[in-house]
Amino acid sequence: MTHPPVLEKIINNFRKLPGIGPKSAEKIALFLIDSNPKFIKEFYESIKDIIGNIKKCKICFSITTTDTCNICSSNLRNKNTICVVETYKDLIMIENIGEYDGLYHILEGRLSPIKNINPENLRIKELMERIKNPENNIKEVIIATSPNMEGDATGFYIAQEIKKNNINVKITRLAKGLPSGADLEFADRLTLINSLKNREEMKI
Repeated sequence: MTHPPVLEKIINNFRKLPGIGPKSAEKIALFLIDSNPKFIKEFYESIKDIIGNIKKCKICFSITTTDTCNICSSNLRNKNTICVVETYKDLIMIENIGEYDGLYHILEGRLSPIKNINPENLRIKELMERIKNPENNIKEVIIATSPNMEGDATGFYIAQEIKKNNINVKITRLAKGLPSGADLEFADRLTLINSLKNREEMKI
């Protein structure tokens, strides 16, 4: 069946979202059409806010509405520890377990020669600048990249860069026990807690 152009446009846009297939996109679009106008307006406003109000934290590259996110600006966080993650979703995963009170650094990806993602395409340079700055007084860097080949390679590269720059910090890696070959976001809460608590020092 051919939908009216306006409806077809909505469906095609929803199909671009991760995990949304043709049938799901059509279902969501039809749901919106049948929804209360007040809900439609709220939904529209929330989407529109992404354009003008959502930005990246200038320190850790987390999602925020201000120049500095609430974690980086909090006086209640342990400022001596940085947990290095690939994505904002990984940050949320670790933050939600309630066992970590330090800072974060989002790489915005992981090394992948096949996809032409090299060190310069990630936020590794900014991480090194944070660690090297004596005012930050960083004492530990936790590598929390995914437990797969690309994630391991990314973590190893970062550890090598730290050592190459003679930066005197402790480098640790989440303990084994996470599903091998999977992304961090697929780890269950208990496994993630144990991996964080039992993190191991990396020897480079």
